[in-house]
Amino acid sequence: MGKLFDAVKAAQNINDEMHALGTSGDESKQMEVVRLRARYGKAISELLSTADSYFATGGEPAIKAEFNRLFSDMRGALMQHQSKWLARDISNDPVGYLASVKEMNAKQTTFYNWANANLRNL
Repeated sequence: MGKLFDAVKAAQNINDEMHALGTSGDESKQMEVVRLRARYGKAISELLSTADSYFATGGEPAIKAEFNRLFSDMRGALMQHQSKWLARDISNDPVGYLASVKEMNAKQTTFYNWANANLRNL
């Protein structure tokens, strides 16, 4: 496995931790999710940097295009979710928050499933 796949897995591991906490139904865990956002942001930045480096030196154009499309969809959903759900707002509408998490997680799942299937050997 190469650097690109390693960067995918690092981001995915943090995402999985946030998802487990965020959907636990335990409101006391929501603040931990907020704290993990910073780590996830760094992991996503590292993933994007690693992907840019990898694709700048080659790689299949179709893989690059699909990576960019799915990553953009995931990142857009994440940005929308995080801008709407500030820490102070989560406890005011936990049902709405969980609905937003599910919507965002669907985009993340699509990206990570594709990445695991297509980037493992890159």
